[in-house]
Amino acid sequence: MKKNKILSLLLAAALPLSLAACGNAAQSNPETAAADRSAPAAASAETPAETPAETSSPAPAAEAGTASPLRAEPHFAADYAEILASLRSTRYMTDTDSGSPEPQSGGAVMDAAASMEAPAAAEGMGGGLDGEREYSGTNVQVEGVDEGDIVKTDGEYIYVLNGEYTLTVIRAEGTESRVVSQSVVGMSESKEWDGGYSYAGKSPREMFVSGGALAIISNYYGYSNDYGDDDVWIWNSDEHCCVDFYDVSNPASPRMTASLGQDGMAEASRLLDGRLYLVSSKWVWDYDENEPGTYVPCLYENGEPKVMPATDVAICGTDSTEYVIVCCYDLASGALSASQSLLGSGSNVYMNGENLYVLGSRWEENELRSYTESVYSVKEYRSGGMTDIYRFDLSDGLTLAASGSVPGYMDSQFSADEYQGHLRIVATRDESVYRVFTDETYGFSNYQWDESSSSTGLFILDENLDLTGSVTDLAEGERVYSARFDGPIAYFSTFRTVDPLFAADCSDPTGPVVLSALKISGFSEYLHPWADSRLFGFGREADEESGRADGLKLVMFDTSDKTDVTVKHTLNLDATYSEALYDHKAFFISPEKNIIGFLGDDDYYIFSYDDEAGFTELSHFWFDVGAYRVRGLYIGSDAYIVSSDEMMVLDMNTWGAPEGINISAAVG
Repeated sequence: MKKNKILSLLLAAALPLSLAACGNAAQSNPETAAADRSAPAAASAETPAETPAETSSPAPAAEAGTASPLRAEPHFAADYAEILASLRSTRYMTDTDSGSPEPQSGGAVMDAAASMEAPAAAEGMGGGLDGEREYSGTNVQVEGVDEGDIVKTDGEYIYVLNGEYTLTVIRAEGTESRVVSQSVVGMSESKEWDGGYSYAGKSPREMFVSGGALAIISNYYGYSNDYGDDDVWIWNSDEHCCVDFYDVSNPASPRMTASLGQDGMAEASRLLDGRLYLVSSKWVWDYDENEPGTYVPCLYENGEPKVMPATDVAICGTDSTEYVIVCCYDLASGALSASQSLLGSGSNVYMNGENLYVLGSRWEENELRSYTESVYSVKEYRSGGMTDIYRFDLSDGLTLAASGSVPGYMDSQFSADEYQGHLRIVATRDESVYRVFTDETYGFSNYQWDESSSSTGLFILDENLDLTGSVTDLAEGERVYSARFDGPIAYFSTFRTVDPLFAADCSDPTGPVVLSALKISGFSEYLHPWADSRLFGFGREADEESGRADGLKLVMFDTSDKTDVTVKHTLNLDATYSEALYDHKAFFISPEKNIIGFLGDDDYYIFSYDDEAGFTELSHFWFDVGAYRVRGLYIGSDAYIVSSDEMMVLDMNTWGAPEGINISAAVG
């Protein structure tokens, strides 16, 4: 448990959120870790040159291979004292009077963490074929890289995280489906005594299942408050995420085999070839110099924390007291195989079969000039968002291979994609310029703000995350609402009052070119490659003059001519809200099966698409589930629409009336 006085709580509430760089590297033998690791090349000191809208921009000679710098080159700490010094250098850290720390390198803690053996990776992923029955998986960004979700299937059973605390396993037999087991996998407990109170809660967030093994990722949060011996109110808190492993070879009786974890709250997870990658983030607000566990992330086994070795913590040099922790677990054996942390921040993850990218936003402020005006000393500043990027090579565990940054912030994980060794990023760049007028005689200051500006940029970086080309100053006054990459082509939608859908050719990484910009009413929050020369968009209609958002909107774009993308069909709905607007996993979508399914308000819609008929409604039924936490999947010829309490089953051959099955009832 970490002790944080009430002053820290007030400070945390008052401080602005500072988002900074984040990343990770591979676990290695602790005796050789410091010697074997080398930090990536530092990002160089200039931002990429901006170019006129819709023109390509190779990196100029003076700026070739550059991106906006981090505060310092990332490097792995030598000891805990170096980590503490980095924390103290930030503007957010509270002062302590605990005395000086002794330099440490991990000691027994390091040996304990390293002693967890790295087993061989298990083969296979969820989705595919179960005997003769084809089944669907979670709607993911990259084919072959699974993403954690609240509903999974192995083609024979459906696994559901019900509400906050229960795992339900259902034998999938169409309308004869039945619940075979229910297990408590979360908890919520509170205690109260004279002058004090405590709470502990474990909330399952998502899961993976493959080859008879299941892993549940949960956020654990515990706190207590009481008065100490000096009559000062003390707040104790513990936040970490758990990875609980189960043997589900007998689905009627899931059996926990291991419980591991890492500090912070879960941000994103992926599963590749039996290896589960989990990214979490943790803030440090107060600490005890003599207890590294209060300012260095911990790993957990059966709920017991072990401080990470100092040499597994990379210092990014950013003005942040936030950590990003990245761990790799073996799904089959339930063992930790690699773990690293960065003193920085990041919430977006893009991963393919070769690399994992952690991307985080931060606010950057630079002084432009200083001068005298009348009786005032004037300083002029420019501020704006930056995205810091870290690439991890997955060929041998987790290896921090490169770092870089680009101007602006990402809309979602879909704003990043790798193609032929180059990372492409679409970002919204917000900027503002302000001046501080200081009267030195009377000791007061006034502020003058210029109107802020926004635009969109497309950036391409090489394997070292050095900039090779860009297109900037697109869609001035708008922000990115969605993005999707399809081979060498980048599609992205911006919005203010109408929706320009941009198509850009990234086949030449030194000179991306905007090929077209189609303007239609409304905006797309999600884009999905549908078929050759077809792109599906899902979002909301909007008033073309005011920009006021209206009902849900489906659109199919014809991308056969990238220089003249057109709208093939649209469909507007009365429903105004859908979880699928912000969570792609809520989509039941399969171009191969010609299915587009989602919840809109309290109705579930299933459509097919044809170039002649457009969008055709296959099924539409009321599903009173509070408009969230609903997933769709198919096994064989049956479609299953699953919520926490009820599952609707439809015959995909006829799309007749759905039959409801209560999955919150007792096993039977």
